Amino acid sequence: MLRHLGRVVGRTGGSTGAHATVPRALAHALYTSLPGAAAGGLVPTCCVAGLVPACIFVSAWPSRGFAASPATKPTSRASEELALVDTYQPVKVLPADQGQLRDKRVVVRDLDGNPIGETVLNGEVWDTPLRADLVHHAVLWQRARQRQGTHKTKGRGEVRKTTRKPWNQKGSGRARAGDLKAPHHVGGGNAHPIRNRDYSFKTNRRERRLALRVALSARAAEGALCVVGDLLEAPDERGRTAWATQRLRTLNGKPKRPYPTTLVVTPGEDHPAFVKWAMATRNLPDVECVTWHGVNVLSLLRKRKVVIDLASLEMLQRGILFPLASTPGSFTTRPEDLPRFDPQLPPKYLTPNGQRQLRKERKQQQQWKDRRAAKKAKRFANREVAREARYQRNLKYLRLPGDPPVVLPEKEEEEMQKTA
Repeated sequence: MLRHLGRVVGRTGGSTGAHATVPRALAHALYTSLPGAAAGGLVPTCCVAGLVPACIFVSAWPSRGFAASPATKPTSRASEELALVDTYQPVKVLPADQGQLRDKRVVVRDLDGNPIGETVLNGEVWDTPLRADLVHHAVLWQRARQRQGTHKTKGRGEVRKTTRKPWNQKGSGRARAGDLKAPHHVGGGNAHPIRNRDYSFKTNRRERRLALRVALSARAAEGALCVVGDLLEAPDERGRTAWATQRLRTLNGKPKRPYPTTLVVTPGEDHPAFVKWAMATRNLPDVECVTWHGVNVLSLLRKRKVVIDLASLEMLQRGILFPLASTPGSFTTRPEDLPRFDPQLPPKYLTPNGQRQLRKERKQQQQWKDRRAAKKAKRFANREVAREARYQRNLKYLRLPGDPPVVLPEKEEEEMQKTA
């Protein structure tokens, strides 16, 4: 069962099963919390999209969801002392108090892997009861939205072929045919052609937000979360692949062995940390660099380790707890002091060739906008001229008996010139 849960995403595309695993915390909760699992009542029936399998149990599905321990009332955070937890040490057994919405005091490291301090993780974000069904639904929703849906084939009314009747209706001994566009003829159209379609479907906003909390809590519970003080504390100013590889190996505690698949979370797109790590890891297939507002369930499941700095951690927690203020920089007292992303400037992490291509596309788009604006202005000007001409022309038919004749402006000027 656990091996079946481990083969995630690799069956349906993307990365392989070795590089895309469901957190062990989710698997442990799925196996231990449901009635009938220990007695052999677990019957896997299907595996939708190669992710967490949909299972049928003899007993009722628990309403609380997948929890590793019985539901107890959370204790007050102020009345208890938080024990120091290292969330970057792998654990084999899920903690018994997981899912109690308790804050965690965790170790903060530098890029060399040495502890440099402590911080507190919000329990409502990093200690949520595990729900594998919500995570599964969120992954399906996200993968469906990633599909382009631009597939299309031609039907018998769209193929280019002669419309002449191929042979007589009777007398030839063959089946009657009106044209050669029918699906059973060579070169004809498809009987049921594939059309462009949108694969996305609606999902409740609360479910999506709760699924993100569950994924973050699972990574923190199984010891796959590394909180670093600053992603720019290294002396190297340029983003080098060798530098990033060595840093990830050092953080993993094995400098000479390959590092696991890692998700690096940075403060923002125009932040120096994102520019540096994006350039250093863009050709590493096992590393993904995202901003704090780009953290998603699918990326958390595909990567075994999560590396996040203190600034991104604070922004991520506030963005989840206060989703109405989800724009970058809206959690500070002076958001105008933060650097804003300028859409006119190409991102710094693009190659020079990519920057030139982006400038060319934006220049062409601006030319199209100017051309459309000029056509619209000309059309409105012509419309006003025609409206004035119609008004002057209709004045002839609107005067009452006894009114002086209406003289158009052009004729009035000609008469004044003649009298002068």
